[in-house]
Amino acid sequence: MSTTLSIRLKRASKIYHEGEIIVGVVVVESSADVRHEGLALLLEGSAALQLSNKNTGIFDAFSNNLKPINLINTAIELAPAGKIPAGVTEIPFEMPLQARGPPSPGCPGLLETYHGVFVNITYTLKCSMKRSFLNKPLNTTCQFFVQYRPIAKARRCDMRRYNCKRIQDAIEQNKGSKVFARDRSVRQTLLTQLKTNTGNTVSSVPEILGEIERFYGQLYTTTQNPITSGAHDSRAPLTRHYTEDIPDVSLDEISIALKQLKNNKAPGDDGITTELLKAGGRPILIALRRLFNSVILEGTSPEAWSRSVVTLFFKKGNKALLKNYRPIALLSHVYKLFSRVITNRLEQRLDDFQPPEQAGFRKGYSTIDHIHTLRQVIQKTEEYNLPLCLAFVDYEKAFDSIELWAMLQSLQRCHIDYRYIEVLRCMYNAATMSVRLHEHSTKPIQLQRGVRQGDVISPKLFTCALEDVFKLVEWKRLGINVNGEYISHLRFADDIVIMAETLEELGEMLTDLNDASKQVGLKMNMDKTKVMSNEHVSSSPVTVGGVTIEVVDQYPYLGQVIRLGKSNFDKEVARRIQLGWAAFGKLRHIFTENIPQCLKTKVFNQCVLPVMTYGAETWCFTKGLIHKLRVAQRAMERAMLGVSLRDRIRNEEIRRRTKVTDIAKRISTLKWQWAGHVARRADDRWSRKVLEWRPRVGKRRVGRPPTRWSDDLRKQEAPLLKPVRCEITPATIRAGDAGAGAARNIPPFQVYAEIDSTVCALDKPITGKIRVDSCSARIKSLELQLVRVETVGGAEGYSRDATEIQNIQVGCGDTRRARDLPLHLVLPRLFTCPTTTTVYFKIEFELNIAVIFEDDHLVTENFPILLLRSK
Repeated sequence: MSTTLSIRLKRASKIYHEGEIIVGVVVVESSADVRHEGLALLLEGSAALQLSNKNTGIFDAFSNNLKPINLINTAIELAPAGKIPAGVTEIPFEMPLQARGPPSPGCPGLLETYHGVFVNITYTLKCSMKRSFLNKPLNTTCQFFVQYRPIAKARRCDMRRYNCKRIQDAIEQNKGSKVFARDRSVRQTLLTQLKTNTGNTVSSVPEILGEIERFYGQLYTTTQNPITSGAHDSRAPLTRHYTEDIPDVSLDEISIALKQLKNNKAPGDDGITTELLKAGGRPILIALRRLFNSVILEGTSPEAWSRSVVTLFFKKGNKALLKNYRPIALLSHVYKLFSRVITNRLEQRLDDFQPPEQAGFRKGYSTIDHIHTLRQVIQKTEEYNLPLCLAFVDYEKAFDSIELWAMLQSLQRCHIDYRYIEVLRCMYNAATMSVRLHEHSTKPIQLQRGVRQGDVISPKLFTCALEDVFKLVEWKRLGINVNGEYISHLRFADDIVIMAETLEELGEMLTDLNDASKQVGLKMNMDKTKVMSNEHVSSSPVTVGGVTIEVVDQYPYLGQVIRLGKSNFDKEVARRIQLGWAAFGKLRHIFTENIPQCLKTKVFNQCVLPVMTYGAETWCFTKGLIHKLRVAQRAMERAMLGVSLRDRIRNEEIRRRTKVTDIAKRISTLKWQWAGHVARRADDRWSRKVLEWRPRVGKRRVGRPPTRWSDDLRKQEAPLLKPVRCEITPATIRAGDAGAGAARNIPPFQVYAEIDSTVCALDKPITGKIRVDSCSARIKSLELQLVRVETVGGAEGYSRDATEIQNIQVGCGDTRRARDLPLHLVLPRLFTCPTTTTVYFKIEFELNIAVIFEDDHLVTENFPILLLRSK
């Protein structure tokens, strides 16, 4: 017969405070009936078991002479003498944490003090079962911690301050929601077994490493030999281009590139981090300059630059299939810095050789460009009853399968200096990778094709090679006719959508693209490539390479669900609400935590609202869609405040407490910003062409026309088109940073000014009015000035230079009070409106209203304006 005792406390943390009640059960497990003489529960402890960090010095001072003081708080009888049946028996108990006697003033009864300092104590619960003299008694123990309340309160306050600081730092650095996760460690799925290509399953580490070597060795082995240009090849011939002299890498170049690298990134095999390079200062920059110049001139690179360590992360699907894991490569940060320097030199030339159909990894482009273009094509064809067929192309591991020679040849066609190409060829020919698994690594695997993951120049190399592929297909008269120009496809890196008027034409275009892609190692994934068409297209199967492409009703393209026909935004709005709740759920521990509401508001505006409004610039809204989004936002706000609909709190009061940005206002702002962005563009992008497109064929249906994208803009008045008013007084001057000292010598005055709009056009005058309400001194002149402000940045910071373009006199002499004077500024005839804006150079315009007194005192008010070529 075997009998065991155990104590199980209800509180899992086992941390209590004086005055609380310990609740738990004593578990008796026996294979037969047990007779006993009684069960008793005893509480005991020792004053020398645990000390806080602040009291370690006191403990050290007494460590030689201090003897543990045994404390007995109370003892209770759990069960009298009797019999416990066989099996598992639970005996509940409750024991109050009472003091041994009347506690002294200011001293808890369960906590000992040394020199007036409270010491937390670990106590022990001991359960004893007395048995007959023939059987030994059974004992079991369980420890718990009695904590001093002020210490616990300080710990909670410290944790609250830490969480607030972490959230505040993340918001100030514009980081995403991943920073707020409770577990900040990288969650890596352990790879315990793999399926081989023969169908067998391996589970030992050597066999798994061998399968990984075979899989990636086969993946990165070249499969296509370089092709020669044919007679019908429209691409530029392969020639070696040399400039007169490649400039040496300067310290400013390295400094700018170093600022572009992100911190808190895992280092490569050499262990050098970006933070270490930034902390090195000028000596490190000089050493790096010497190294980078030698690499460019000699065409050889250090061996550490060619090695990369790869970690596998599970994506989705079957965990035993290696293709369902994403390899994350860790490169040398010194190599990444060198690659950034080279990319900064070649980026502009590589972008110039890209057509407007390619929006991936280009400055000034985003996913919204192609989403807006595609949605406009869908809306126009639906309104005018035109046929439309779409094919969404997916490549199998596109970035890993593109041939190296194809990328280098495309650089030659972009007229890149051949010495840069030789440097890239040298580094890519020597590139290897080793996969790390369970503290083991595979043998180095040679990378014969594909771009290097984590390399900043890799996206540019891929898009450059993909452009060469599209030059092999003849699609000049295929696609959708937009005002005489044909739009046949859109590209965002390897995300491609092809457009056609018939399914037969679409099948021919897919076949041409498939044949051209195979020549450079790219393989279309027929399982993920989809086709859709509207109701004006005759149904027929689309076959590519003997495989019939699946026809679908909707497809997620660049994060947006694309559908054909009417009401194609309902699914996307519902999906945005669902994704918004998912983002809110991931951060629920922040929204329900005891932190200031202002931080919760910032987290919501920064991490949840962008998810719900992604792509909203391209939507056509109705009152019903706006209502759905507002209902979802109000539900999230109630969850943040911990209230429900039963509390019957008005929406205005909830918004007053949360102070979050209204989702409808945010969408309106985004749409107006995007409209201004499209209006200012003059680089022949499709986003503007399809917006101005009015099909000359096709016939609209009888009745009310469908809601267009521009209808929302016509219904609402743009915020920038509203009049801007200001009041100029000595008080407003003192409130500013400039002119506060001079304002003390200016007599009391009050001037009112108004500009009709801060969005102005070159072919229209700038209008407004100015009025002097009161002034104790005589006014010499009232003037309106147009100023051009140039902001130039460099290694030492930013500088602003203001140049006056035009100045007109509104009023001469001491003007009459309380009388409106019109403002009418006609721009110079030969004046041009530059639109150059880069990271280190920006041109802006301002209107200055100047009030000049007879003693030559000058006060001004500035109005930043936006100048357009046409309005």
